[in-house]
Amino acid sequence: MNALLEKIHEYLKDKDYTQEEIEGFDASSVGLATEIAMYAHRGQKRDRDEDYICHPYAAMQNYRVLVGITDSYDCINVDMMYEHGLVYDGIQELCLLHDVVEDTDVTLEDIKGVFDEFGLNSFFEAHIRHPLTILTHKEDVPYEKYIENVASSLSASIVKMMDLTDNMNMLLLDELNEYTFDRQLKYLGAFKFLNDIHQIIEKSRAYKKAFAENRT
Repeated sequence: MNALLEKIHEYLKDKDYTQEEIEGFDASSVGLATEIAMYAHRGQKRDRDEDYICHPYAAMQNYRVLVGITDSYDCINVDMMYEHGLVYDGIQELCLLHDVVEDTDVTLEDIKGVFDEFGLNSFFEAHIRHPLTILTHKEDVPYEKYIENVASSLSASIVKMMDLTDNMNMLLLDELNEYTFDRQLKYLGAFKFLNDIHQIIEKSRAYKKAFAENRT
């Protein structure tokens, strides 16, 4: 078994996950991304002492709201999403993984190794590697340049917008001061920049309207 995957499974067992639950994570690409993120962000906290894993999960939930993913088996039409200029493949996984390489000791190749373990190498290479590389903000790259790089990838742009949506949640701030206010404005500017280029919000509305009409 892949060395990182072994560590992940041991971590989950220590957190009282059952073998059946662990096998459930292993059964899908989203599950793999979930357990990688849970392990990678272990012990990390956000504002208000919130476990860090809540953030990538919130980013994924934002994407699900964006495209209408619910518990219903027929909640989306992937072909129709692509026809409307949206992306499905890899987005939930990227939402979960978007801070892993930047903020933890788990590398891009480590993640690849876990996906490879389950025969998902082609999926990783096609949908994860490039956008996750772009989403990883290197310390020597100014924020504005980083956002410009993100904008070069539709997948990365969608994920970053979902990330920013959670980051701009005012209810999660420890306090609203001049620093946090300026940071919120920076995030809002980045969100608008990415949406101006890709029209993600507008495409989402058009897709969900067409999807609803197609079901009637």
